[in-house]
Amino acid sequence: MGDERFASTIWKESDISKLGFTSGSNCIKAVVSSLASIVWTMFAFRIKVALFLVVMRVSALPFSQVARLVPRTVTHIAVDEDAGQYLAFEGDGTLYGTYSIDNSTTVQSERRAAGICTQLSADDAKKLHGWNLIENYANENWGTGSRNIVTNPPEYLDRPAHVCVDGDPIPVRMTDDPNCLAHNIKGKGKLAGSSGFAEVEVTNGFKSESSLTVTQVATIGVSNTIGVQLGFEGVADVSEEFTVSTEITNEDTKTFSSEYSTEESFILHYNAPEGKMCHANMNVSTCILQVEGKVPYTAEGWVWFNYEKKTEGHLKWAVNIEGVVPNVDDRSSFLEFRGSTTSDTHLDYTVECV
Repeated sequence: MGDERFASTIWKESDISKLGFTSGSNCIKAVVSSLASIVWTMFAFRIKVALFLVVMRVSALPFSQVARLVPRTVTHIAVDEDAGQYLAFEGDGTLYGTYSIDNSTTVQSERRAAGICTQLSADDAKKLHGWNLIENYANENWGTGSRNIVTNPPEYLDRPAHVCVDGDPIPVRMTDDPNCLAHNIKGKGKLAGSSGFAEVEVTNGFKSESSLTVTQVATIGVSNTIGVQLGFEGVADVSEEFTVSTEITNEDTKTFSSEYSTEESFILHYNAPEGKMCHANMNVSTCILQVEGKVPYTAEGWVWFNYEKKTEGHLKWAVNIEGVVPNVDDRSSFLEFRGSTTSDTHLDYTVECV
């Protein structure tokens, strides 16, 4: 009865009768009961979500656990050292919530652990095109008093600053027409036995080896080594499209390499008279390609402004780089590289017995 009374505030029997049911019928009661159940489920879900958000905003949850739930509108945080909490603020100064400081050494960025990020220094942060936005944000909100600007403070390991590369493959483009040469590779000879066949080894597939050199360093993350994926474009009748993983050190003229292969060998049972020596003649196309690419190094995380005297009630404030500098180009710098790629494509084969 409770469900039916609840649903009656949403649906009238006259409305349901329009669907083809007669008033007072069991069908109407069934429909009312079903609608009541659906509406009550939706209402209960909304209540649970609202309660969760209230708990999240007013309780001292570790910031590292809820960082993904905090919206981009949170642009800065303050430290309440007495309470051991962060105070998270939106861009208009509204307090979004408070969170406990999670200073364990295990708090690390997943992307940094994966090797595609490294620490962003304060000096590197100042080299960003959008640095003036970060500095002006601090000046306008907390003043220009005596302060120390730092990143990755050891006492706040859960609010770091990183230089990262995109996890997607970096496009590697060909800069000139490929230089290709077709040639023949003679496989190992195998003697045919009394069974009337020889076991001939044949290689098939594609192989690529690249030697690349840094021609322009990124202005951030200098001298650091970061893992990247390189996406080589395919060239008809020359090379396949493929992706490889490698490591790049952000230093001028630093060389690095990559390898990729789908080559595989198999044994061919070839009919041949006993005593004949058989081998495979494999036709291979070897191409040399000149290539280049650009790797975007992007800053993310927090820049700390530690004041000697309290401003707006606190000594330590941190600015979120992505929140204050939303244009990714203003917080990125590019590493450029050039080099050559040698590819071998096995086209076909024949077997010769002598």
